[in-house]
Amino acid sequence: MRHMNNDELFRLYDDDLVLRLHNEKNLSDTRKLLDRFKHYLGGYPPSPELAKGFLAQYVTNKPRTLYRYAQMIRVFMKWYGEPMDDFRVKIPRTLPRYTKDSEVDRLFDAIENKKTHKGCTVRDSLLVAVDLRTGMRRAELANLEARDVHDDFLVVRNGKE
Repeated sequence: MRHMNNDELFRLYDDDLVLRLHNEKNLSDTRKLLDRFKHYLGGYPPSPELAKGFLAQYVTNKPRTLYRYAQMIRVFMKWYGEPMDDFRVKIPRTLPRYTKDSEVDRLFDAIENKKTHKGCTVRDSLLVAVDLRTGMRRAELANLEARDVHDDFLVVRNGKE
């Protein structure tokens, strides 16, 4: 691959991308970024130093965007045979968005006024109330069974520790 020019190299990698990425948006976004990277390289062969220089243009973007771009370039560089092992993008941990009491009340109202032929509004309200009181994850709530509910505790199956 080192004897190929950049056009041939990126065309070959695009064939690999098509086989790996099945989501059209991910494929499109990756192609756009790699096209910008190819133009950034000009006639020079890809190297970890040039890849870092390319990514430096995006340091003012949101951390998750920079992380996504870095992952796209990192996978390409690994495929090319020049891995970028010494480059990391840290994503700051964020707290979940606060939900106001008025929004919760609106949710309960929406559940009560929901038109349904199954009559499951009581179940839905109960699930929301259990979630509010316990902080269970969606998957934990989905796995909850009647036998798991006791007077003073709940049994959580397949939960995260």
